Amino acid sequence: MRTDVVVSMSKGNAAAEFDACLEQVLAHTPDQRTQIILQMMAASVDADKLGQLQQHLAKLPDNSPEKNAISFQRIAEQFAGAVQQVVALDLDRTTPLKILGIGRATSTLLFCAKSMGHDGIMACGNHAVNNWLLRLYRLPRFEPKKPADLPEGQFDLIVSSGNLSLGTKRGWADFALPLAARLKDGGRIFVVLPKEANPKRNYYPDIVISKLAQIGTRVSSKGLFVLLDKNMIKKFEAEQPKVEAPAEPPAPPTAPAAQFVERNGPLLDHREPASPLKPFWKTTTVLIGGFVILIGFLVATWAAL
Repeated sequence: MRTDVVVSMSKGNAAAEFDACLEQVLAHTPDQRTQIILQMMAASVDADKLGQLQQHLAKLPDNSPEKNAISFQRIAEQFAGAVQQVVALDLDRTTPLKILGIGRATSTLLFCAKSMGHDGIMACGNHAVNNWLLRLYRLPRFEPKKPADLPEGQFDLIVSSGNLSLGTKRGWADFALPLAARLKDGGRIFVVLPKEANPKRNYYPDIVISKLAQIGTRVSSKGLFVLLDKNMIKKFEAEQPKVEAPAEPPAPPTAPAAQFVERNGPLLDHREPASPLKPFWKTTTVLIGGFVILIGFLVATWAAL
């Protein structure tokens, strides 16, 4: 059998297997809007890339973490999750946006947005799973050299998976404020929170959602989505540590004052010390007065004789 025929059969088998996985997802999606979005996503999947991925998966052992992460069933389930996010963001009803996705978990949402005419780029590391997803979804990638690195430009929407540091206002400030600088006017940040609580990190998703809702943030308690605009992000600025100018050191004392402090202890005020001559003049005045009285007594006594 010719190689091109084998490859063609592989493409057909891969597409059929993937369609079967999507049918299972569609069966649990009664809403017409989400069904339409899923069908748009399915129509955008490249059959060639599906065939290549199927061949790659066939070479991996059954217990391979990579095989589980990018199986057709797993990808179909991720499509269903991405549809909920698309609806929350109204991406199927808005004009084309420039979107940045941070981390591998955002790849399916970016692919879904791309199938609707939006322009997306994903910031993630060089990893086997990332590489296969990017190849399947035909998404451009920015590979950060440092965790805080982001591609150049301004974005209408930044999507990211949350982490356990988002249990406090300070954590939200550290996370959201740097990203806000990369938003266009009217831009937004969309965060999917971790679902599991972590007492050691003081992270409780239901409390986080409740507190954010109290300050006017758009949230979804069901999907654990958080949507922030620039005005909302400004509310976290007060949590940033204020950098105060260092206090100026006191001027060194002059040499005489320094000697005085060394001998007599610290100065309490700036008054001059009492003059040491005053007690001497008081004593002299008393002695002279007594001498004059004595002379007068002697003269009077001499005259009487």
